[in-house]
Amino acid sequence: MAALGILLSRRGLHCWFNWFSPLLLSQPLGQDGRPAPPMKGQLRRKAQREKFARRVVLLSQEMDAGLQAWQLRQQEKLQEEKRKQQNALKPKGALLQNPRPSQ
Repeated sequence: MAALGILLSRRGLHCWFNWFSPLLLSQPLGQDGRPAPPMKGQLRRKAQREKFARRVVLLSQEMDAGLQAWQLRQQEKLQEEKRKQQNALKPKGALLQNPRPSQ
């Protein structure tokens, strides 16, 4: 790969591969052959991702609770409207027998 990079640079072309890709650089090993502990930046990014994921879950739960509360309020409004219609004053006596003609 190094020879290809040199050949391309002599011809004025850009190298299309990344020397620092994960395929070319293996994870650094400690003295005993185990992988090295994560770096500070990796730990910080991991903590940020976890914090963001927790916030997303919390906001999702709040949205679900809000939606359920809104639906409950809508149902209560409909029931109140039905109750008002049922309890409305109704005509009595002669008006029930002979409705007045509209003028």
